[in-house]
Amino acid sequence: MERVSLARAACAALASQPDDAGLAEKVATMAADPKWEVRLVIAEALPTFPDSLFRVLSITLANDHNFYVAKTATKSADRRAPVSGLEAATPGKIQLAFNRFAAQHGQAAASAAAQFAGLVVERHMSRAAHDIKNILTQFNFNDDDFRSTTAAQKKNAQRYQRGRSYLMNLMTMMIHYAEPPVINRTSENLADMVTEAYSSAVSQIEGAGNSVANIRFESRLHSEATAFVSHFHMTMVLTNLIKNGLEAHAISPTESRAGSVTVTSEIQGDRLSVEVADEGGGLSPLELSRLREFIPGSSSKRGAGSSSGSGYGLPICHRYVILHNGELTLQSAEGRGTTIRFWIPRN
Repeated sequence: MERVSLARAACAALASQPDDAGLAEKVATMAADPKWEVRLVIAEALPTFPDSLFRVLSITLANDHNFYVAKTATKSADRRAPVSGLEAATPGKIQLAFNRFAAQHGQAAASAAAQFAGLVVERHMSRAAHDIKNILTQFNFNDDDFRSTTAAQKKNAQRYQRGRSYLMNLMTMMIHYAEPPVINRTSENLADMVTEAYSSAVSQIEGAGNSVANIRFESRLHSEATAFVSHFHMTMVLTNLIKNGLEAHAISPTESRAGSVTVTSEIQGDRLSVEVADEGGGLSPLELSRLREFIPGSSSKRGAGSSSGSGYGLPICHRYVILHNGELTLQSAEGRGTTIRFWIPRN
């Protein structure tokens, strides 16, 4: 706590004396402090730093291994960035490139080129993910391996295990994304799938040591909400979306603020519409633009040692909905929560 207080004082002093090179050096040193609470103070103060220090620390802290530091640094950088500069920094350039290609060569040619590029990436990703996962499988510990180790060795081994678990999960998500599934449809009740998905989401979050006790979950579903879908893949979509909604309320590595996640549905002619809305922290315009591309690796969450931050959950949801001949959209406002809607044909 003493270092946290010193960091706050240094940031305040730098804000009033931006040309003080000694203060800037002191703040830069604190940005590498081993305690995440100290780095968080620096991340919060980023918008007040002189340009040269801001450019360096905004990148460093946005890639911090601690979720809260990285999230805060990203939001601080968004507040600092002028509106006119957002377009150049936004990965929406992929969509812009597609639009330019379509304007020059036609929509059909652009779609075919995008599909071909996707197939090449998927094949490479699938092979690489399988190979890496096979290697990781060989490296595992059990409790017996720790009996003759020192406390420091045990701590390092446990850190290794957490990292390995994260990588194993990432490889699994990559494989799910890279290998288009065979969709075997059956008539499914949405309420049953939502119940199963919520239970799975809570189990994953609590299994990582986090709590959702403060978050109210509610489902308001149409009494005839059924659809002809793949039970496994549609339940995975619902699980990921509900889990994202619950995790959006996190305020610390083990706590969540009060809020709610609500799942609603409508029958619109021959299709079923589903909405998952949360009251979490919401997304900045830059984060929202990235996520709307549904490109793997774009994530508003970070944190080694858990499934959070892999950047594959939402793209997988999007892919599975598309494979059901549906659509998925994303809306969010910083401080007001996120709403994800998708619709699928009922038959």
